[in-house]
Amino acid sequence: MEKQYPISKKSGSETIYCKSFDLESVDIKSDSDEVVIEGYANNKNKADSYGDIPTSYKGAQVYQLDRMKSNPVMLLDHNNSAASIVGKFVSLKEDEKGLKVTAKFRKISDVHNPLVKDAISSYKNGFAKALSIGGRWYFEDEKNPTHLTKAVVHEISAVAVGSDDQALITEQRKPKGDLPEGSKLDPRDELERLVERFRGSGSDEDLKEIKEHLKKGVKK
Repeated sequence: MEKQYPISKKSGSETIYCKSFDLESVDIKSDSDEVVIEGYANNKNKADSYGDIPTSYKGAQVYQLDRMKSNPVMLLDHNNSAASIVGKFVSLKEDEKGLKVTAKFRKISDVHNPLVKDAISSYKNGFAKALSIGGRWYFEDEKNPTHLTKAVVHEISAVAVGSDDQALITEQRKPKGDLPEGSKLDPRDELERLVERFRGSGSDEDLKEIKEHLKKGVKK
């Protein structure tokens, strides 16, 4: 059985149906003009706010990505226009957790569309965290009608609001490799980064790193 959703778009002669999700376990890497974001666009074995549970059926993968990989552009709000290209996906793969994606946004200095420029800035600064998947959605397990067993992914867009409450940003950071050569993070910024990371992970290792940072002292 194929399921249809309220938000639909035309993809050539086909109609695709769109589902929006927040990204989980996201790592945002940025320098002054470029942003790379990595995380999970959809989680398996957990119900999203649509009530669907992405589940492998008869050993098959849930996400069919061939079509998406053939033209891995990221659009803004499913607007099929070259002027609305926000970036591209450099990696799309399914693992035991879900659909893991790595996306590279266009350089802001090369963008002329103000809406696209504003969207990239929102992701870069941590205000945006959602993606919307446009495709066809199939439920082949008659004994478990809520199990989404096949998602044929046509395109993935940057959007403002997601719906998968299991897919939340847990980390935002600016890696040292992205800083100008010879420069360092301000100690107060470094401490703030560590605290934000601990809030998301709650791990003993992150807490230990915070304590070590405090022992060194933070100069005002």
